[in-house]
Amino acid sequence: MSNYVHDTQDLSTIRGGGLLLLDAIKWIQTRIDGVELEPISTGASSGLFEFIALDDDQAKNVQRKIREWLDSHYALKHATVMVDLIEATDNFLEDKESLIALNRWNQMHSPSLAVPELSDQTIDICAIDRIRPAVNTFISPEQNKEPISTSTLIRRNYGRDKKQNFYTSYTGLEDDGSFKFTNDFNELTGNTDQGNFTSQNGCHLY
Repeated sequence: MSNYVHDTQDLSTIRGGGLLLLDAIKWIQTRIDGVELEPISTGASSGLFEFIALDDDQAKNVQRKIREWLDSHYALKHATVMVDLIEATDNFLEDKESLIALNRWNQMHSPSLAVPELSDQTIDICAIDRIRPAVNTFISPEQNKEPISTSTLIRRNYGRDKKQNFYTSYTGLEDDGSFKFTNDFNELTGNTDQGNFTSQNGCHLY
């Protein structure tokens, strides 16, 4: 996660990376043809699924299909996602810990950063993540044109698009359009119509 969610200080990019990993767990259930993945446990960055396979070869084929789908996805191919499997036993807790151990073992043997594709359009180093080669530009809050990498551009756009409808997407509550997220804290603390704010001061409770 560190190089897909927490590799920048840009809130839109952080939000987009986190939401993409969250949505990936849901997408996997319906994107793999020929197999029914039954979710057992799903979280912000991990999913535990059960499926029926006739033999080891069939089970490994499902694993391969999931990896191929992740590697071909326009956004998730920029993340490093581990896909491991074991044969289920009667001891669920032991099975779960075995899978977590396999995940961590494979993470230690894999690059922590998804290597970007080669491109002859490189402009500069990405102004947001400061690591990846930039192949595009974006307009910064200061209205400057800045270089940006493909991975960061995708995550940033996803975070910006999902920002306004996050709660309706995950709760099913109706939105009448009267409440919108602010772009920054100054916009929030400077709005005296929302309660007791009388100056540019606010309290963040976490």
